[in-house]
Amino acid sequence: IPERRGPSFARNIGSKEANFENLVFLDSDIIVPNDCFIKINGLLDDKSISVINCPVSSDMPYKNFFSQYANIFFRYSILKEAHNMIFTSFCIIKAGCFNKVGGFAEHVLYPYADDLILGWKLRHNGCKFAFAKNIEVQHYKKMSALKSILYWLFHAYYMEKYFIAEKKIISKFAM
Repeated sequence: IPERRGPSFARNIGSKEANFENLVFLDSDIIVPNDCFIKINGLLDDKSISVINCPVSSDMPYKNFFSQYANIFFRYSILKEAHNMIFTSFCIIKAGCFNKVGGFAEHVLYPYADDLILGWKLRHNGCKFAFAKNIEVQHYKKMSALKSILYWLFHAYYMEKYFIAEKKIISKFAM
């Protein structure tokens, strides 16, 4: 990709190059268990399911407070919203459903709202979500005090930018 266009653009390019029924999105700081796809196979065979998420493990390799807090917050956010959202740290989406909604919103340049917007688009278009509770991925996100503050400031800024400043996204895809 010749210029910086954000993760949404890169993921859409990758999805266009893929020739598979299922698209797997996996961030570089996620480790999946060895038996992940064996366990998830039954959900993949169910033609009514379009999106599969799984939780992050409570077992965190970094033991400092800020890493632990971020991991626990992320884990319980996923557990709470698993029926409504996708989390592209690790998810599987049926290619037909993904293409039907136009993929990720490419105007989202930073990875703070892209998966939430895609989740709303998928839901709005009738794509069924499944949550694989029997699989836990590890999220290797090492945080410090400064990184935590910056992360939450960026998160708040981009959530405001893409959800409040662009209310048409919410109103168009809200259920």
